[in-house]
Amino acid sequence: MAEIEIVLVLLSAAFGLLGFPVAYYMFGRGHQDQQHARLWESYRKWGQPTLKEVHRGVRKIMWRGVALNILLVSCTLLFTVTMFGMVAYLANPLAQYLQLGVVGFFSLALVVVGWFVAVGVLNLRDTFANMPDRPEA
Repeated sequence: MAEIEIVLVLLSAAFGLLGFPVAYYMFGRGHQDQQHARLWESYRKWGQPTLKEVHRGVRKIMWRGVALNILLVSCTLLFTVTMFGMVAYLANPLAQYLQLGVVGFFSLALVVVGWFVAVGVLNLRDTFANMPDRPEA
C-alpha cells in the first residue's frame, strides 16, 4: 500500500513541476514579444538603436525563445515518461513501471531546478555587469 501512496504523491508533484516551466514559458514568450516590439518601435520612431543593433537584439531574443522551447519540450517529454510509468504501475504493479516513473520524475525535477538555477545565475551576472557605478559624493 505504501508504494501506491508514493506513486500518487509523485503523480501530483509531477503536475506541479510541469506547471513551473509552462508558466515560465508563457511569461517569457510574452515578455519577448514586448521586447521585440519595443526594439522595432524605437528604431522606427527615433532611429535608435541602429538597424544592426536591432537585428542583434532580435537575434538574442529569438535565441532565448529557442531555449524556452527546448525547456518546454524536454519537460513535457519527461512528464510523459513519469505519467506513463506511474499510471502503468497503478494498473499493473511491476517494479519496472515504478522505476520508469521515478526516474522520469527525478529527471523532470532536475531539469526544472537546473533551469531556474542557470537562469538565476545568468540574470545575476547580467545585473552586476549592467549595474551603474556608485555616484561620488
